Amino acid sequence: MGEVAIPNQFELMWPTLQALKRLGGSGRIDEIVESVIDTEGFTEEQQEVRRRPADRMSRIEYYLAWARNGLKNIGAIENSARGVWAITDLGRSLDEEETLERVRAWRAEYNRRYHEQRRQVPSEEALD
Repeated sequence: MGEVAIPNQFELMWPTLQALKRLGGSGRIDEIVESVIDTEGFTEEQQEVRRRPADRMSRIEYYLAWARNGLKNIGAIENSARGVWAITDLGRSLDEEETLERVRAWRAEYNRRYHEQRRQVPSEEALD
């Protein structure tokens, strides 16, 4: 049996933004997940895939969580209440290409800062 193809978190960012638009601008996580699954036409087989056998969350749900996180990091959506996400004015104005460009730019800056910070922290060997 081969690996079941599932879009990654970057491929699910635009469908997540579109789902929030369809839901009137905000929605609970389960509503967002259901909307993306319906619109993207994910099969039962795709929906049943888990990252690990004992995981409660499907791989699609896991990637959608990361998609929401990425969209939050660029200011396209916000966590308006526990388990509820809302699209921002910025999120409404973005197209698919600009959304991914902003995510790439955010990640590049995050990685740059992370590595810069690691260089500034003395290693344990240096302390001995």
